[in-house]
Amino acid sequence: MGNSSSSSSTSSRKQLHKSKSHLNADGSWNPIPDNYHSLEDVEKGLRRAGLESSNLIFGIDLTKSNEWQGKRTFNGLNLHTLSPYNQNPYEKCLDVISRTLAPFDDDDIIPCFGFGCSRTNDKSVLDIGECHGLLQMLARYRALIPHVKLAGPTSFGPIIRRAVDIVVNDGNSYHILGE
Repeated sequence: MGNSSSSSSTSSRKQLHKSKSHLNADGSWNPIPDNYHSLEDVEKGLRRAGLESSNLIFGIDLTKSNEWQGKRTFNGLNLHTLSPYNQNPYEKCLDVISRTLAPFDDDDIIPCFGFGCSRTNDKSVLDIGECHGLLQMLARYRALIPHVKLAGPTSFGPIIRRAVDIVVNDGNSYHILGE
């Protein structure tokens, strides 16, 4: 009897989460209104949408497209250009995403990978390692970038395949892949 009650409860919870989704039955998406003014607002919105717990996986684009995009958007600099005074766009992104999702991450371990550099191209990923939180992830990123030769092509296949492998090995836990 306890099993049917538990099963019914799980089914109800899944329905509740589906009803809060922005995904329509036909596969199209409803836009999420941008009414967020702080990271706390985003965290509350994620909780309202049904996110309770997740594990993070980061993939860092190490392709030449970062040079081209930087010419247009980052004062002519490569998006990975390091500075002792300011964060580059990747550091800002890693910072905001990890701080936003940290309250949902139970173990604070973030597998981190690079893709698209001259050592991996579109064939594999560069294992940056399991990082214990944002500070270690940023430190490893800063140590790696001066030694990476950007290449290509830009293919998300290798990082998606690695993320799938992690999810399969972890079992039933929920994961978010950030790039």
